[in-house]
Amino acid sequence: MKKGIFGAALDIGTTEIKGSLLNMKSKKELALGSVPNEQRGFGPDVITRLQFATTQKEGLKELNKRTISAINKLLDKLAKKASVNKKDIKRIVAVGNSVMYHIVLMVKPDLLAQAPFMPAETKMQEKNAGEMGISAGGTFKFLPNISGFVGSDTLAAILVTEIHKKTRHSLIIDIGTNGEIALGSKDKILVASCACGPAFEGRHIRTGSRAIDLIAVLLSKGAIDKTGRLAAGEKAHLTQQDVRGIQVAKAALRAGVEILMSKLALDIKDIRRLYITGRFGTSINIRNAKNIGLIPSGIPDKRIVFLEDGALSGAKKVLSKPKAEKEISGILSICEHVELHKDKDFQDIFAASMSFQ
Repeated sequence: MKKGIFGAALDIGTTEIKGSLLNMKSKKELALGSVPNEQRGFGPDVITRLQFATTQKEGLKELNKRTISAINKLLDKLAKKASVNKKDIKRIVAVGNSVMYHIVLMVKPDLLAQAPFMPAETKMQEKNAGEMGISAGGTFKFLPNISGFVGSDTLAAILVTEIHKKTRHSLIIDIGTNGEIALGSKDKILVASCACGPAFEGRHIRTGSRAIDLIAVLLSKGAIDKTGRLAAGEKAHLTQQDVRGIQVAKAALRAGVEILMSKLALDIKDIRRLYITGRFGTSINIRNAKNIGLIPSGIPDKRIVFLEDGALSGAKKVLSKPKAEKEISGILSICEHVELHKDKDFQDIFAASMSFQ
């Protein structure tokens, strides 16, 4: 067993939990891994989890129990891989969306489950890991939410990309079960969330093939028309329901991007960098994503950066660099949450974005 003081960074996602184990003296990463989020049996997305947490008598407690169980399994996995004693993990820094924040910290999420969909708590919280049921020897810190469903995972992505320090505008798109968007610069950053559901996670595509690539190929062959309808008799490795799921998810993301751009009076050419992150985001083919309208075609490929594990990287930055935590209050002060469902143009833009152009 290696001796020393160790820390773990966690990205608590809707579908899976990712973690990184660091030597706190050398700041070297010793292990990287992931486990399924054991909440999945209670629903495929944050909305169904919220419903369970708020309508079932022991709903929140049960979801918390499953999540803590998954965290412990991940810490076991990381410790074993790095040959360290789990009790020597003295510091844990976690990020996640607002729903995961409420569940892990046992904060009643009732306010988040109904209009105006505001979190009961947003502040950074630090607790004793052992008292939470986590089998590690130190503290557990959950970074703050921004607002609404936009959590500390987006905050972490902003922190690691440093868009809050740039004079030109950058766009972050987190493509996953809970799609999150951030657009801005050092003066102001607009953030929003849009429920993509499980469409981008691959579990609902029956063959497990990449939905974006399949749809792009079928569109080029004329086997899918612009409305998303599969040609009769076409033997594709996905169903009409699969196609519709992708359409809804990509339309929600596109509508979110367009609304944020409109509020900042920006044109697509003003976006100097597009960061794509999220469990699904870093595996997509740029050309195919543009062909189906998921990524704005007006952004040159050279300006697109795949940010693998953006949220986890932000958590690692806070864990390993004390100065990074001091940047958080400054980021929060320039962030403005946009509630997409309240925008008068959202439904029209969403409907127009359903089409495969």
